Amino acid sequence: MGVYNLRKDYKKGDVIITSPTQLSLKKLRKSGYMCAIVEKYNHFVKIRQDLFGFIDILAVHPNKKEILGIQACTDTGGHMSKHKMKVKNNKKLNIWLKSGGMFEIWAWAKKGKKGKRKLWVLRTAKLKVKNV
Repeated sequence: MGVYNLRKDYKKGDVIITSPTQLSLKKLRKSGYMCAIVEKYNHFVKIRQDLFGFIDILAVHPNKKEILGIQACTDTGGHMSKHKMKVKNNKKLNIWLKSGGMFEIWAWAKKGKKGKRKLWVLRTAKLKVKNV
């Protein structure tokens, strides 16, 4: 878990909107990863479709020699646990993990003391073959 002061991505009126995907991309790039969004919006059926049904972001690190798939979400209303249950039911996750890929769920929430500035806090869950 970490606290991050990541700047705005874009503005809608006077409200600053930052998506969990954009927060994750910034954190990954700052940590030396090359990453890309692999979640796409399908206009025909009007839904978002993840790579293999569970990956929003694909990240590779040249020094760590790892390939990391990330599901990015908000950390409110039990979203992380919902995503974890959804992913555990996806048979492709085991294939991904057995092929050497790593997978984590990254959940973001704005937290801070009452009356103080709120910062984005990241909570992660790493899934392994034995957890699936």
